[in-house]
Amino acid sequence: MSAGRHRMRSGFHGAAAAAAVGVLVVTAGGWVGYRQLAGQDCSGKIELSVAVANEIAPAVDQAATEWEEKGAAVEGTCIDVTVSAADPVEVAAVVAAKHGATLAGVGQASGTAVSPDVWIPDSSTWLLRLKTGGAAAFEPGNGASIASSPVVVAMPEPIAARLGWPQKELDWTQLLARVNSDRPLRTGIVEPTRDAAGLSGLLSLMTAASSTGGATAEQDRVGALRALASGASALRQDLLAKFPTSTDNTTLASALGAAALSEEDVIQYNARKPPVPLAALYLKPAPLPLDYPYAVLPGIDPAKASAARVLFEALTTSSFKDKLAAQSLRGPDGNWGSGFAAPQGAPSPAGGDASAAPPPQG
Repeated sequence: MSAGRHRMRSGFHGAAAAAAVGVLVVTAGGWVGYRQLAGQDCSGKIELSVAVANEIAPAVDQAATEWEEKGAAVEGTCIDVTVSAADPVEVAAVVAAKHGATLAGVGQASGTAVSPDVWIPDSSTWLLRLKTGGAAAFEPGNGASIASSPVVVAMPEPIAARLGWPQKELDWTQLLARVNSDRPLRTGIVEPTRDAAGLSGLLSLMTAASSTGGATAEQDRVGALRALASGASALRQDLLAKFPTSTDNTTLASALGAAALSEEDVIQYNARKPPVPLAALYLKPAPLPLDYPYAVLPGIDPAKASAARVLFEALTTSSFKDKLAAQSLRGPDGNWGSGFAAPQGAPSPAGGDASAAPPPQG
């Protein structure tokens, strides 16, 4: 009997999209794992559930389809991997409930949600929060990054141009000054307790406030927190909807002027050809990026753990980096694959050839 056909799930408890499911092809770089799992004939079924951050789910889905076409088994038993697009905050609530952790701002898990075997959230900060939130024995396996996206300050291009973009390099202290000026820049944030990019941006802005020193440091910090709170959104899409839809001065002045988002958010927003495109500002020092860790959650049986190891191998190939590029994501080392649409002013790939970088969006 050939390897089992994968099930398709609507998202992981309330996720907006569903990733098609499958078992992944392992190329030459993962030959050892491929030799263990691949086979034309198998019997029975080992089910491996994988919850994946929404934006990376299509890349995992494509890799899953390729492996499914090859067939897969572990020691003669068919592998059935279900990959579900999942908002990290939803999975975090489930995992926290299972391991006795308390995560501020996350809320309670639904009684119908089930913890996956493998979790690929958008940031390692979720894993850290689970450990520091009371799950002292929470020790996920692997945890290595399979993708990345820098955290940037998204700003309507007309406003960014007034600040010298793209020629002028800006830092967080300069942004802080604009936020706390007499004519403050309207800022927003996705609730940092529920969004990794929002948390990363908040930490960078608070660090900038602390670095000002003297009697104004606390005033700067409070002013920045107040400004961010006034423009906070629970959902990323709600925040994006606050950006201006016209270039007239009245609209620009009343709409959202700056927000910490991922590079992927900006690329995808601009791909929809909005009336006012967003600039991606890569402020110094660089915030913590989204790093998409591959976390094998504690307690799965050895057969599932074997399948999870080979799944990871399939997500570390050069061909997978090209799949990431199609979703506006970089590889874990900061390099981008073929077809990546870099925002204007994006730093060159880590260790890459700047002359080989694709043309910026324009």
